[in-house]
Amino acid sequence: MNKKSSGYILVLTLLVISVLTILVTQIFYQSSSNLSLMNTLVNKEKAKILALSGIQLSIDRLSVRLEKENSESKKLEIPGTTRQGLGQAQKKPETISSASKLNKELLTRILPVINKWQTVELKESEDGISGKLNICICCENGKLNINKIYDFKKHQFVNSGQIKNDYLKLMQDFFKKMEVFADQKDVMQAFQGYLADRQFPLNETTELLNIKFGYFKENVFYRPSISGEKKQIFLTDLFTVWTQDNKLEPWLLSNSVQVLLGLDANQDNIEKRNQVVPDWISKFKSSFDWSKDWNDILKPVYQREFTSLPHDLVGFLNSTFTAKIFSVISYGTVAGVTQKVYGILQLTTKNDAVEVSLKKLYWL
Repeated sequence: MNKKSSGYILVLTLLVISVLTILVTQIFYQSSSNLSLMNTLVNKEKAKILALSGIQLSIDRLSVRLEKENSESKKLEIPGTTRQGLGQAQKKPETISSASKLNKELLTRILPVINKWQTVELKESEDGISGKLNICICCENGKLNINKIYDFKKHQFVNSGQIKNDYLKLMQDFFKKMEVFADQKDVMQAFQGYLADRQFPLNETTELLNIKFGYFKENVFYRPSISGEKKQIFLTDLFTVWTQDNKLEPWLLSNSVQVLLGLDANQDNIEKRNQVVPDWISKFKSSFDWSKDWNDILKPVYQREFTSLPHDLVGFLNSTFTAKIFSVISYGTVAGVTQKVYGILQLTTKNDAVEVSLKKLYWL
């Protein structure tokens, strides 16, 4: 009997040890999984904060304030005279409005980086966080406002059938080129049909995803291309609903519009563009006649002669600088976790300064 009891106790002990081993192992794996999840969630929140900081950095870049002129120099000047003697006619300097000065300063800041990735590497020892921030600033005025080029009451494109500024013809040309990228036919017909069925303007550009055009479903928000990568067109980089007119800002055309027009202003890196931008800006003026000014001012930017452009393009370009709405794509990456945010920024001129406000934020 004693031998049987000993054997029973031994088996029971082994069973208990096995059960405890299983429980401990399960608890270990569960805690490891929870710890990994917690680390991922913490890194996700850090990446979100980092992505939002990219929006703030963009606001800082777009904010412009003119320096006040030296009041002491003004005291020494007597109207209508020179310092050499009273009564001697003084040559009147060319006056530049504060608005033009603000626009030139804004262009100086934005032209080197427009439509390009700006990358900031962060180190914990120096910045308090280890990660990477990618920022890309685009101009909404360099895109087509779908609500301004299409009349939802008449259900037709603005100036349809007219000799000049026919947006139907422009869109037909654009979609014909897009069909090459998408390898899909009759896209323009589907586009027109969708707009004709609507009774009111679009609230968001992404509503155009309802059109049966699979290409844009994978190309919604702009991604700056890497060197050697195939050019692409993006829905929210071609169309917008945020601007106030139906014209394009030629200084700051979006990358997708450039692709469809056969232009290329993105071949230079930021460092090289920083060197040539001052020369471009030196030719800035309050208004432009692009049929005469293109070759002198924008040919160096887009590498195209005016005669090689679509013959009716001038009618779709703003003759004055009107960049008031910008968009920002910001990627924050921490420990392999990336968070993406897309912001719409509005510029307002006030008291010799450009102030920037955030209109809308999208988490991608």
